[in-house]
Amino acid sequence: MRAVRVLAGGLALLVMVVSCSSEPSGTRAASGSNSSEPGVLVSMGDSYIAGTGGRWKGNSNGATNLPLNLDAFRRTDTGDNAYDNYGLSFPGEECFRSRSAAVHLGGQFSSINIACSNARTYSRMDEEKKYKPGIDAGGQVDELAKIAVDQRVALVAVSIGANNFRFGPVIQACVTSFLTSLSASPKLCSQNPDVLATIEPAGVAQVRSEIAEALSAIITAMRAAGYADGDWQLVSHTYPNPLPSASKMRHPQAGLSRQVVGGCPFYDADIDWLSGWMDILNATVLDAANDASSTMGKNIVTLEMGGLFEGRRLCEKGTRLAEETSDEAELVTFGERVAQINLTSVAPGSPYKMSEGVHPDQLGQLAIRACLRNAFGEGSARSGVCGPPSNWAAVDSRGEPGVIFTPK
Repeated sequence: MRAVRVLAGGLALLVMVVSCSSEPSGTRAASGSNSSEPGVLVSMGDSYIAGTGGRWKGNSNGATNLPLNLDAFRRTDTGDNAYDNYGLSFPGEECFRSRSAAVHLGGQFSSINIACSNARTYSRMDEEKKYKPGIDAGGQVDELAKIAVDQRVALVAVSIGANNFRFGPVIQACVTSFLTSLSASPKLCSQNPDVLATIEPAGVAQVRSEIAEALSAIITAMRAAGYADGDWQLVSHTYPNPLPSASKMRHPQAGLSRQVVGGCPFYDADIDWLSGWMDILNATVLDAANDASSTMGKNIVTLEMGGLFEGRRLCEKGTRLAEETSDEAELVTFGERVAQINLTSVAPGSPYKMSEGVHPDQLGQLAIRACLRNAFGEGSARSGVCGPPSNWAAVDSRGEPGVIFTPK
């Protein structure tokens, strides 16, 4: 058993290079900021708003664990064309922009998704030598400026900050701790000095400043394109917590089921510590939005989504894998809203991507989209808190659940 666990650990180390539908429209037609057309919606930032994980409608081990259940696997797979990498404006760019991403509200609005998986506020080459455009000059701000000239931008939705806090390395450290120690004497990531350093006060203040600077850069770019502040809306998203509390995990930390069946290899103590880490991240995002709004003199709408997936988080009690459901309706009702950490993603020909684990899946992204739709309405955005629906089974014709939106 130890050997199996160590082998799985080696795979997980590779897998965990994670970072944090109406059809999208990438067609540009010159309209300008003064047009009476409804306008275009633009999403910027990182993987949570890019839609990384959006290929998968819930989770399944049907193609990886014995006995195989390929029908269950197929019910979760929305297709290898799920990621629409708009523009490919930068050499070496790899962004995993999903067709189910929140920005694609449809109706009278067209939409463009220029967010990128593993993006920080600043542009850089990541650990795999992939270019990750940040929210800065030379990155996503330049793309926004081009769009703003060619089309009338009505809304810019932003999710940024998790990767400045080193979301990927933190998750990797926690998974590594689980896979390389025994539950009787766990080696906890929440006691790792490098992990703890990510939320030291000085570091939190630095990330707060970086997020505020990124939001300010967006406002500056829109003003430079000729937009008055009242011509468009800026919305800053917080992050849904992907994991339940340890007491609500449906797989025990002892044994192999958390990693092999659930795709959630974390120790109980680390799970609860990560919840606090997410709280710090989300509080920092809100503080930074307030800072930028005050500095720039433009209202920034904030959407708080920390508890949005409650009841359907990864490995939460009450959720089911596709092979534990009998049909589409049951999968929508009980499926997890977060993509599992799939250890087979390193295998040649695997349909899974390393970047997808612990990110909102297609069902989760539709919930985020429903939150944005509630906030934006027909064009006048308002701040609020998005909570889980009272009934996950009740979805509209777009597949979106009835999330509970509380204006602030």
